[in-house]
Amino acid sequence: MSDTLSSEFSEIDVVESIQQEERYFLALGRFTNAFAQAESSLKSFLADLLEIDVHTANAAFGGQRMKPTMDAIRRLHERRNSDLDDLYAPIVEQLGQILKARDGLVHWGARNIATSEAIVTNARYAHTSKAVRFFPISADLLDDMTDDINDIDLRLQLATWRRKIGKKEFIEIYGEVEPPAWRYKHQPKPALQSKKP
Repeated sequence: MSDTLSSEFSEIDVVESIQQEERYFLALGRFTNAFAQAESSLKSFLADLLEIDVHTANAAFGGQRMKPTMDAIRRLHERRNSDLDDLYAPIVEQLGQILKARDGLVHWGARNIATSEAIVTNARYAHTSKAVRFFPISADLLDDMTDDINDIDLRLQLATWRRKIGKKEFIEIYGEVEPPAWRYKHQPKPALQSKKP
């Protein structure tokens, strides 16, 4: 073992730590790319609902983030007194959960990513100890989110395509779309509070 390494860590520990960090950041990159694709598909779905072309929609909603876009889709259905598209409706809750995790990752960052106890937390920014929140994160959880967001993206594209060709023809060509089987489960937790005597 090298003299420069702490006696607490072996060279194997250091290599494993570096590999875990690399795996985490690769998973984070894949997730970020998939999220961007789904965000674009969500805006295309809104454009289709509004019966305007994507370029016009981007001119009007280009800077709009995912949550306001989801809210606009919901409000549009309320205004039209119609149910959410049956391909879109099942993704709303899961997309919301992934959006919460994504926002935590982007705004708070992750801690301890080279360990099995990596978390995303607002501890550095929370205005009180009661406002502190955290949730676990890992390359595996990021991969689960990526799989789900890819499924969401596909469902958004299918919903847009089905609106263009009609439900009957869509089912004749593609059949019924199976309900989603989500992998990621968002698990936000409040920080542990010290017990007062």
